[in-house]
Order: sequence, then structure tokens, then C-alpha cells
Amino acid sequence: MQLREDLQLQTAIRALVEVIAPAVDAGNALAVEQTQIVIGMLQLMAARLPLQYQYDCDELVRLVDLSRALEDHDGRLATARAAGAEVLARAQATPQELLAAIRNLRKLSGAVITAAYRDGDDATRTSVSKHVLAHAEQQLLRERAWFAPQGWELQPESLPDIENLL
Repeated sequence: MQLREDLQLQTAIRALVEVIAPAVDAGNALAVEQTQIVIGMLQLMAARLPLQYQYDCDELVRLVDLSRALEDHDGRLATARAAGAEVLARAQATPQELLAAIRNLRKLSGAVITAAYRDGDDATRTSVSKHVLAHAEQQLLRERAWFAPQGWELQPESLPDIENLL
């Protein structure tokens, strides 16, 4: 048995492609389709696995930037932003620490955004909207590039390579 996820995925893909897919009843279109979807999803996971940590670091950088911009509207982000920046600064930060900082900044940013729309004036809402939309635009582009190999994009060649976005 393989301990590393990349090798486990390769083994699972090989079993699906060489053994399971050929054994699926060709007359069962749904089973054939689902088998191909699972194979494609696992192939994408295997291809992206080496980039996952870098993707998470990039997300944390962007959330730290967003929280810095939103801090003017609510000081609650200051501590979370500082903690996120500190995680990025440490070369020894684990993927678990990185993910915890991402989740914390997502949660607190969401609370600040909700409060700005609930309690803020028009200028606050406009400012928050500007920052959130800019962040969302970058995030959507990264996510579209990340999943482009699945084949859902009408013009995948128009997307930058994920490696260039990270």
C-alpha cells in the first residue's frame, strides 16, 4: 500500500482505466459516463496535488490583502490578518496551519462584509463591494484555471495557466 496521495491516486486511476472501466456494461450509458467522470476527476486531482500547498498560500496572500483593505471598516480583522501574515512569513508553516488561517480569514471577512452591509453607510458598502469584487474576480480566474482540464470551459485557451497565477 502506498502512503503518498500522489501514488495512491495513480494506482486508483490505473485500476479504473485498466480494470473497472472495461468491465462496465457499455449498454449502461449512465454507468459509463460516471466512470469517465470519476477517472477525469482523479486525473485532475493527481495533476493538481503538487500545486495544492502553493494554491493555499496564494489564497492566504490574497485574503490577507483583502482583510487589510477591509480593516478600515472593522478592526476585528487586524488580529486574523496579522496571524495570516505571520503564517505566510514562516517557512515551517504546515499545510494545516495554512488552511486554518484561510478558514479564519474567510469567516471573519464574511462577518465584516455582512456587518458593512447591515450597519454601514453607502460609502462603506461601496468600498467593501469594490474590494470583495476584485478579490472574487481573482479567485474565480484561479478556480477556472485550476479546473480547466475537466473540459467545462468553452475557450480554455483564453485562461492563463494555473502555474502562472500562483
